[in-house]
Amino acid sequence: MGSLVPEIFKMVRDRTDQAHELAILDRQIDMMKMKHKLTLEELSAIGEAEAVKVLYKYPQKMGILWVDALSGSVRPLITYAFFILYVALKGVQIYGLWCALPAMGWDHLLMKIWQEEDQILFATVMSFWFGQRALMRRLKK
Repeated sequence: MGSLVPEIFKMVRDRTDQAHELAILDRQIDMMKMKHKLTLEELSAIGEAEAVKVLYKYPQKMGILWVDALSGSVRPLITYAFFILYVALKGVQIYGLWCALPAMGWDHLLMKIWQEEDQILFATVMSFWFGQRALMRRLKK
C-alpha cells in the first residue's frame, strides 16, 4: 500500500502535466494562426500599395514628341470629356424640368436635380483629386 500512494500521485501529476502541455500547444497553434493571418493581411496591403503605384505610374516616354504628348493627355482628356458630358446632362435635366414646371423656383429645381447619386459622384471625385492625394503626400513626408 505504501508504494501505491506515490504511484497514484505520479499518475495524477503526469495527467496534469500532459493537460498543461496540451494547453500550451493549443495556445502556440492559436498564436501561429494569428501570426499567419497577420502575415497574409500584411502581404495583401503590400500588394494593394504596389497596385496603386502601378495605377498612378505614368507611361514611360517613347522619345517621339507627339506620341508622348498624346499619351500624357489621355487621362485629362477623358476626365474633361466626362465632366462636360455630366454638365450637359444636368443642363438638359434642368431645362426639361424648367419647361415642364415653369413656376418652380430655382432652389426647388436644383434640389430635384441634385440627387443621392450626384452626391456620391461628387464626393468620390473630390476625395480622389484632393483627399487621397493630399493624404498620400502627407504619408510620404
